[in-house]
Amino acid sequence: MNQQNHENQNLQKSLISEYEAMSQKGTVGFYEETVFLTLVEHYQEAELFTQAMEVIEHATRQHAFSSTLYKKKAQLLLEKGCATQALECLDQAAAYAPNDLEVTILQVEALSMLGHIHEAHHVLDKMEQQVSTAYERSEIFLSRALLFETEQKFSKMFYALRESILEDPSNTDTLGRIWFSVEMSRLFKESIDLHIQLIDNDPYNYVAWYNLGYSYNATKDYTHAADAFEYAYIINDHFEFAYRDCANACIKIGQYRRALDCYQEALDRVKPDSEILTNIGFCMEALNNFEKANTFYLKAIQLDPQDDNIYYRLGESYSKEHKWLSAVAAYEKALSLEKRNEDYYTALGKCYFQLGELEDAKYYLCKAIDIAPEISNCWIYYTNFLLDTGAIEEAIENIDMAQMHACGLELNFCKVACLFAADRREDALLCLNQTLEEYEFNPEEVFNYLPDRKNDIDVRSIIAIHQER
Repeated sequence: MNQQNHENQNLQKSLISEYEAMSQKGTVGFYEETVFLTLVEHYQEAELFTQAMEVIEHATRQHAFSSTLYKKKAQLLLEKGCATQALECLDQAAAYAPNDLEVTILQVEALSMLGHIHEAHHVLDKMEQQVSTAYERSEIFLSRALLFETEQKFSKMFYALRESILEDPSNTDTLGRIWFSVEMSRLFKESIDLHIQLIDNDPYNYVAWYNLGYSYNATKDYTHAADAFEYAYIINDHFEFAYRDCANACIKIGQYRRALDCYQEALDRVKPDSEILTNIGFCMEALNNFEKANTFYLKAIQLDPQDDNIYYRLGESYSKEHKWLSAVAAYEKALSLEKRNEDYYTALGKCYFQLGELEDAKYYLCKAIDIAPEISNCWIYYTNFLLDTGAIEEAIENIDMAQMHACGLELNFCKVACLFAADRREDALLCLNQTLEEYEFNPEEVFNYLPDRKNDIDVRSIIAIHQER
């Protein structure tokens, strides 16, 4: 087979040299259609449009009644956006090959390019009455789907693609377009149903498994998403994206060791990049293997020293080891690369608090609020800082200010904690009661924010009353 390929390549090189020599002299000899098509494809691959058009002009002069050559010329013109000229070629192709589906599909593409969408649909309507095979019907539905995409009618696009793939499950062009339509139309449940149906008919369709995984992922069903992505890369072990997406889904559900296995499988096949190395570091960090986590973060930094998120993750790992000075250095580097991220300011504030540098801690925690006043956590971190430093009244004022900019269950619990800290017990119980009336809650969630109130009879009584409702 290699010998045959080598011979074919030599023959093609000889043919191209022969053609170019004749072309320079202005005396192109007679060639078969297939030879001309070979020459055109060579120049297309080399992105030499002018030369490709010169070849097709010679070809159509020598084979004036060839619909195939006129179709090829139309394709070249469409690639360059010359839709009107392409339609003229297609009219000639249709004259020599009436009811040619490929001619119709190209006409629709040209009409769409010109903005004649209604006319394009009409052309498809006429052809739909004439076709008889599943393949042809699949191609018509695909072409119609692309028209709907142009019109930004993404639900209709999805249903047209659905019909296309059900007519011909082997239509890879259709399968490759489905996810875009699903993402734009938000028809995730319908996508899940469709891809399960496809997989039932062909369990080894790795693209269907991958699309299914993406649909599960979009509905936050990460367990099923991980399984679907895994099937995709088991079937096609060179499918890099499936490894990555399986690992990401595993991270979402806390299956860090399984995620590491996915990344290792990927690294056995592809060159490591900063994203994979950072995610491996994150998994190691989540498994409390901080030394390895730091090693992977540093490797990722070597590949992409301008990625602020990697420095932030390195800082988080150092913080969990209580290596506060190292954490500060990492966070400051992240901040130097991205000055509008509230998480970086908050992280620095917490580090400086641990180092006893209270003025610096206050500066960074307040800076986080300045950047993102709508984020409740920024206010909560600063409020906790005020409580920890004994500034209880200032903490209450801060949480009142917070509720003018942000809202949420956590802010309310934080206010309850402040009121208890200020010995304003009745106000605290009233605020707790109002909070539990307004929000759905988990009892354990209450005590995450009020850990010193687990044995408070009144607090437990209020929780019990709202649980019974």
